[in-house]
Amino acid sequence: MDFIKRKGIDTVLKSDTKTLIGFSAGAINISEHAIVIQDDSVDESTVYDGLNLTGGISVDVHYTEVKDADIREVQAKWAIETIYAIPENSGILIHGDDIKFIGTEPVVRF
Repeated sequence: MDFIKRKGIDTVLKSDTKTLIGFSAGAINISEHAIVIQDDSVDESTVYDGLNLTGGISVDVHYTEVKDADIREVQAKWAIETIYAIPENSGILIHGDDIKFIGTEPVVRF
């Protein structure tokens, strides 16, 4: 996120209406709260401010049910009202205030 802000990319992304697609880190960086849940490659769960290009939506990516307790803990610790947990083969389509879940696995709302 520091790189995005340091290079002014955040300003360009926020400048006008466009179609944005975020995969993995890209999805969490464009959300309101960038949520990283601990796993084999991440020692500790953390939350940082995303670019909030999603109208206030916060997401966790690479979701599996194993993450449920950690997501609930992060949600309580950082007082995040809603977290959408997105599995590998799914996504969220946002158009204005309309939110649709797409893909082969359900997106889970916490």
